[in-house]
Amino acid sequence: MRAPALLALIALAPASLPAQDVQLRFRPPAGRVATTATVTEMVMRGGPMAGFVTHPDSPMTRVTAFQTSTVTAVGDGEYTEEQIIDSARMEFPAAPQFAAMMEQMGDLMAGTSTVSRMSTRGRLLAVQMTPSPALAQMMGAMGQGGGPLTMGTSQVSSPSLWLLPEDAVRVGATWRDSVVVALDSSGVAGGEFRMAATYQLRAHQGSVATIGFDGVYAVTGPDLPPGVSFVVTGEVRLDLARGRLAAMAMEMTGSMPLPPGEIPIEVRTRIVAR
Repeated sequence: MRAPALLALIALAPASLPAQDVQLRFRPPAGRVATTATVTEMVMRGGPMAGFVTHPDSPMTRVTAFQTSTVTAVGDGEYTEEQIIDSARMEFPAAPQFAAMMEQMGDLMAGTSTVSRMSTRGRLLAVQMTPSPALAQMMGAMGQGGGPLTMGTSQVSSPSLWLLPEDAVRVGATWRDSVVVALDSSGVAGGEFRMAATYQLRAHQGSVATIGFDGVYAVTGPDLPPGVSFVVTGEVRLDLARGRLAAMAMEMTGSMPLPPGEIPIEVRTRIVAR
């Protein structure tokens, strides 16, 4: 056989191998430290805020935050992680007149801690957020408490922004998941957070899994306006071997019903591991 023909067969051989099912689980080692940078932009058009927007095509707010997370415990099928905001910056591209009044909020966020207990599938089992001392003082002055905010395991069965499938899957496979979260312990009496999403394993190279998701997030409650829901689309890259998020891009579109009318809202979030 001639060399070119042999090389062609070698090049085609991997493509002829059958796709393999893989069990996707997120198992970070205890003590693992990871850092991420998160940029969240919110675009608001029309409604009561229209008069304040001088640049309608720009985000109303842009929050850039740098976080450090540490895996503090690893159990059977779950792990606990603490995330601390190292620094944050808040900008108002569409309404720069708010910058002087609100830019200090970024400084207040630094030091805020969130402790989450997660399943290896990405399901949030419990979470406690402790505001920084400066933020707690401001919240107390506004009559909003300022102490730790906790949702216990009996009330929480919520997702992170990704949920891994129960069974082994191969590239191209899709799965669907949904959850309902009671919000009573977070101060929304009788409130619920509902999520239903479809996920797809788009790629799996080495230890990195790329997962796309499309779904709907909604918040309901007797003291909340009706129709608070968002269509969510995005893609997340997970480094399963290192147990960390590698990157994520997500967009939420919906509206917030407020008098005298609804405000169309778009929220765009990007997360990159550093």
